Amino acid sequence: MDRAGVILKKCDRQFHKPGTNQSCAAGTCQHTCERPQRCPHAWTLRYFANGKQREQSFKDDIDGQGRVKYGSGQRKAKDAQLKITHDKRADGASFIDPRGGRVDFGEAVDAWISRHAVVESTRNGYRATARAWVKPAFEGRTIAQVAADRERATDLLVKDMGHLSITRRRQARTIITGTVEEAVKAGKLAKHNLHGIDVKDEGPRNGRADFVFPSHNQVAYLAGEIGIAIWLMRGCGLRICEALGVHKEEFTDGGRNLRLAGQASRDGRKKVPLKHRKAGEYRDVPVPSWLWEMVKDLPDGLTDGSRPIRDRGG
Repeated sequence: MDRAGVILKKCDRQFHKPGTNQSCAAGTCQHTCERPQRCPHAWTLRYFANGKQREQSFKDDIDGQGRVKYGSGQRKAKDAQLKITHDKRADGASFIDPRGGRVDFGEAVDAWISRHAVVESTRNGYRATARAWVKPAFEGRTIAQVAADRERATDLLVKDMGHLSITRRRQARTIITGTVEEAVKAGKLAKHNLHGIDVKDEGPRNGRADFVFPSHNQVAYLAGEIGIAIWLMRGCGLRICEALGVHKEEFTDGGRNLRLAGQASRDGRKKVPLKHRKAGEYRDVPVPSWLWEMVKDLPDGLTDGSRPIRDRGG
């Protein structure tokens, strides 16, 4: 097979060779037509891409009266052959197989989420956003179609999801761009048109404009019922799972710093990597003096609020 590939009809009887072809000898070949130029079967363009044999099929067109326009499929195959030849010569080793972009976008989204390096809780959030918004918006479309449709992607993020929080909309944008960028890296697409879609934060959503921060007395009461995790959240800005996973040994520099190296899992049975970080990665958090006064007399180990810590000021 040459660089340009070959155009043929698999039904052509001239390729029927029962003496040398096993499928022909077994009667399982497709060689059924004596006049392939005037039969209803599709034309096939066979070529090589990235060391593998590929095929594309082209059927003859039907006119307004329902008549077959014989030869139109062959012309489409020749056009595709010409484009592939041009692209191979122009791009060389970077030639992109035109079939790569035909992958269903919804399936590609699922694959990208499953491989994305995030903690399981974040992955579940991606799946929920994809299921509710991203996949329905592009149902039945290929990666190539989505990668070229900047207008639809923008409408989804700005209009369709406009009533949602900025976090949810940015999450949807990450799913869409991450999926098409992965396709580019994998050689399924030459490029995409979804760079730099702006998703603006227009303030609180879903009735959160009336949110009121709790008073010191309210926080003290809650800490008295639950434990020191509440003060860790208040004093160091920790998330719930982070506060529940703090060990006393992680306080350094005389209690002025907290080296946060993990967080509690959702079921509280183990310690897992921090959100958006890998195992062994950490972040340092400054500790106010009043918080250290609460922590310094605790026993070594997990400070998970197993015993309530009453307000000691601060």
